[in-house]
Amino acid sequence: MENIIEQIQEKGVIVYGGGRIGKQVIKQLKIKEVPIISVWDENAKNIKNVDKIELPNYHYKKKDIFIVVCMFSIKICKKIEEELRKNGFNNIFFHNSKIFLKIYCDYEKGKFDIQTCNRCVLNTGGCSAYIDVLKQSRKSNFNIRMLIIASTTKCTLNCRNCVQLTGEYRIKKINHDYDCEIFKKVWRRVEEVFGWITQVTFAAGELFLHKDWKSLITTCLDSDFVGIVTITTNGIYTLSKEDYSFLSNSRIVILLDDYTSKLNLIQKELFQQTKNAFIRFGVNFVLLDNNAGTWYEYGNFEKNNLEEFDLKELYRKCISNQCFTLGTDYRFYVCERANIANDLGYVDTTIEDSVDILNGDNIELIKEKICFLLEKKYLELCKYCAGCTKIVPPGEQSES
Repeated sequence: MENIIEQIQEKGVIVYGGGRIGKQVIKQLKIKEVPIISVWDENAKNIKNVDKIELPNYHYKKKDIFIVVCMFSIKICKKIEEELRKNGFNNIFFHNSKIFLKIYCDYEKGKFDIQTCNRCVLNTGGCSAYIDVLKQSRKSNFNIRMLIIASTTKCTLNCRNCVQLTGEYRIKKINHDYDCEIFKKVWRRVEEVFGWITQVTFAAGELFLHKDWKSLITTCLDSDFVGIVTITTNGIYTLSKEDYSFLSNSRIVILLDDYTSKLNLIQKELFQQTKNAFIRFGVNFVLLDNNAGTWYEYGNFEKNNLEEFDLKELYRKCISNQCFTLGTDYRFYVCERANIANDLGYVDTTIEDSVDILNGDNIELIKEKICFLLEKKYLELCKYCAGCTKIVPPGEQSES
């Protein structure tokens, strides 16, 4: 390993992926003075604020160049690796591989600081080696790295391009808040079905608008099958001292989305107050710079009339094809947009694209149904989706 690290530090790398993870990796590599030869991305023309970005060059002459693939979905990382190897490249690593983790933080195996690792900007909740320590001897039935919890559809912002369509929920006066007692019942079944879950993420709407948000988090923290709990939030709200003390739990990590360039003065002040409070109370948080980030447009749930081959390609390339979610209806979804489409009355693919956890069959049959869902080459919802090819600006506020 040491020999390879020396070569990487001397010769440099090509970063494949100019999105959020890619930008974080580039930042860390620059700190370690690793030369960035180029940044490859299929959407290179639409990505700003990334130096040396260009379309992937499979005819690149130096086939022994080191390439680090930086994508959220491991499934997509593996597809890119396969394509690169077909074209003669052999030094291919994922952003969370042990060699690059060694470069980022120079960790010593088995020696981890939970406060530091939980703030890791490369893999929120820590690297794969750290996660192995957390898991110890536990086994996961489905190897779910992350499960999203869609506990509410409320939000304090009204972003024009919101993939969760929280503005549409507001206009249609539709709101889904988890019932805490029902969630506890569902969670006991989730534990039986999935076993170990590395990261539980409260996302979709703004968790802190749920009146019993602490109870929801506590249910997950009390589980023997959860590594860490993360909360995606925009920071536009006011919490109490007791709330911030609760959030200082070392197993809670806040993913603080920064949309300040798109906000009014009052919203900016609230965001800064929240950020300062996180610092003051020692809350683990990672600042996500969405001012330079990217959102995707998936279309308006209109039927696309694609053939089976094209549907498979659309699903294979989609960044949402592993967004494992416990939906607003307590069903397990691979793509949370299926839940949203049903909620808002656009198209109902619930039966085909999800598995009922709350009212489902016995645990073994639920497992079988989830296995079948995970093995699908595309979802029914894919027939009503434009994919994630169109890039739109994040955080732009609607007037309505």
